Amino acid sequence: MDTSNQTIRAWGKYTILYNIKGCKVKELYVVPYGSLSMQKHQLRNELWFVISGSCELYSKMSSGYQLPTRSLRTHSYILIEKDTWHQLVNPFNVPCKLIEIQFGDLCDESDIERQ
Repeated sequence: MDTSNQTIRAWGKYTILYNIKGCKVKELYVVPYGSLSMQKHQLRNELWFVISGSCELYSKMSSGYQLPTRSLRTHSYILIEKDTWHQLVNPFNVPCKLIEIQFGDLCDESDIERQ
């Protein structure tokens, strides 16, 4: 795999697989016990498809209403609509790998609001 579009983070890494205006596709690799920040996006939606492993999704609506925790397993998927707070967590002892498809007006890191 070409690693020129790879970015390392404390929670693991991601690789940009495809990027055009209005759409970006990433492969995310979340290390065991890794956790992304609680975040939301104003200008894009995200679709997550789990390739391997398992993870948990914590989310809440913009009103602050806490949604039930979602367990994501291999071959499961979920749509995260813009303006929804969300956090991906891998509480397991094996890595979780997923495909993230971003789509909307702006598919860029500048559209991240962290809590």
